[in-house]
Amino acid sequence: MREKKLKSVLIMARNAQSFVDFGQKSAGRILSRQPRPTAVVAGTTKSLTGLALAAAARMKVPDDISLVGFDDREEAVLMDPQLSTVRVTRKRSARLV
Repeated sequence: MREKKLKSVLIMARNAQSFVDFGQKSAGRILSRQPRPTAVVAGTTKSLTGLALAAAARMKVPDDISLVGFDDREEAVLMDPQLSTVRVTRKRSARLV
């Protein structure tokens, strides 16, 4: 992102009941941006799961949009198609913050 001078965009979803719900509610705001993003990096696999479910109703994942999450939870491999996640240990993620 730095190399291409891309800026990150923080998306907030009000009244989300769970991380999956947060991902689903965020999908509308993310996918309606112009130009439409070609990739999304989510903070957690659970929020990525919600985003993927909502995105799949509008487009082909991963053909139209690439989705990546953090924390390498089991949900990622249970999705169809499987989601990409980055394994970060708690000790390492604490250092990143």
